[in-house]
Amino acid sequence: MSPVSLIARDELHMMARNRVAMIGIGLLLLLTMVAVVSAWAHQRGIAELRNRHAHVAETAFDAQPDRHPHRMVHYGTFIFRPLGPLAAFDPGVDAFTGSSMFLEGHRQNTANFGDVRQSSLLIRFGQMTPAFMLQVVVPLLLIFLGYGALARETERGTLRMLLLQGVRRRQVVAGKLLALGLLALIAGAPAIIGLVAMTEQPGALALPMLVLAAGYAAYLALWTALILLVSASAGRSRDALLALTLIWRVERCH
Repeated sequence: MSPVSLIARDELHMMARNRVAMIGIGLLLLLTMVAVVSAWAHQRGIAELRNRHAHVAETAFDAQPDRHPHRMVHYGTFIFRPLGPLAAFDPGVDAFTGSSMFLEGHRQNTANFGDVRQSSLLIRFGQMTPAFMLQVVVPLLLIFLGYGALARETERGTLRMLLLQGVRRRQVVAGKLLALGLLALIAGAPAIIGLVAMTEQPGALALPMLVLAAGYAAYLALWTALILLVSASAGRSRDALLALTLIWRVERCH
């Protein structure tokens, strides 16, 4: 077995012995599966609600008595924006822009019924969707699991022992990267599988969804590399944790 594989296996064994890490991974997988199912059900419910209200608005508009065309225009009607196939995975700015608009002659109305205007301020932090899990929760879990991957070896002096035994520095980094990358793959797998499963929806295009899945995989790979870079640069594990948490917080602000 190569030194890279041995180092990766040792890192995974150490994480497996950490009860907090195992509980965190288990809870993350459970929350992601719940997010996939609940987002799917929520999207179907919202789509049915919009279709029902659109039918009611159209029926009410058509049932008007004979009127002058100008009065007919000012009577107005509601239109409802349909949900796209990817709304269950990531609703985007739908909660801020609203879902319907009232059309009336000589007036330019704004969108109505945005979730942010009708719900608590917690919705501004993010909805419980698979995309939210990949963008926010998974990177944070990777930070707490990998912040000391290389800094810990430096603090304990084990890195110098490995180098004296003939192991190259890049092999140590590659082994740690492999271990943390496998954890990122496990943590992100339920959400990516849910995204791929959405290609079965009517009107869904497989290629954009696969590109989106590849983009999220690259996003997690970037976080994995960043965590190890900061861990290698920091002199102590707590400094790496503080720096990575600050980066995560700044990234969320943007």
